[in-house]
Amino acid sequence: MSVFSLEGKVALITGGGRGIGAAIARVFAQQGHYGAYACKIRVNGIVPGAVETPGLRKVFDTRAQGMRQTIIDHTRLRRTGTPEDIAHAAVYLASPAASWITGTLLDINGGPVDEIVQNTPDL
Repeated sequence: MSVFSLEGKVALITGGGRGIGAAIARVFAQQGHYGAYACKIRVNGIVPGAVETPGLRKVFDTRAQGMRQTIIDHTRLRRTGTPEDIAHAAVYLASPAASWITGTLLDINGGPVDEIVQNTPDL
């Protein structure tokens, strides 16, 4: 007889800011003790900002002149993200260092500047 257990596993949801990723993260967060939490599975979503992948770079270069600078101007850290920025967050969330984090969406976006009048200084 074989017994399969999900106890102590980690589920990472990318694209958690919208669509199916957000829906899955919300369901796990709201129904934790009925679902994943009963099996002691930690579930977290990663909500990436503008990550300069080859695909986005192509959009910047061919169809959206000035879009890169607009995004940078609306980001506190004054740069676009890298795939490594997202990977580091995923590794952290899957590690024992994040063993007490579950049911959350982690914004990895360089700190968006959305205010019309800034309330906090840029970094």
